[in-house]
Amino acid sequence: MPKKLMGQRYGKYEERFRVSKPAVGYKSAHLLWPVVNDGCSEIDFPELEWTETIAAFTHPSDCSRQDAFDTGRRWTSWHTSTIEWRPGCVRYFLDGRLVGQSTRGIPDRPMTWVLQNEAALNGDRAAPNSWAQMDIAYVKGWTWG
Repeated sequence: MPKKLMGQRYGKYEERFRVSKPAVGYKSAHLLWPVVNDGCSEIDFPELEWTETIAAFTHPSDCSRQDAFDTGRRWTSWHTSTIEWRPGCVRYFLDGRLVGQSTRGIPDRPMTWVLQNEAALNGDRAAPNSWAQMDIAYVKGWTWG
């Protein structure tokens, strides 16, 4: 990840991606993670298992109920995801279309953008010696203000 996008407070984050080889038991959680881990603040998009549809999640800093937005879109086509994180608001876009917005429990501390691809935490597990592949064409980011 570009260093300029690490530890910043607010910003815009964009990536172009696809899963060219999906397999059961693999997922992504591309997220903004707090520099100082408060145990709950998290902004995730795109997220979920690669055999499911792409979703976005806002996990409030007070650990209250999360906001979840399902795009209904599959991982295997090329997509552009965008997170706009501003004071008091997070907006999620997929291919230029707004898929969700959160206005409660929005983190206000510095966060770092992380592209986390991993074995699925829920549901079916990845088979031994299996593999899957995500392609990322680019990442872009902008600071706030």
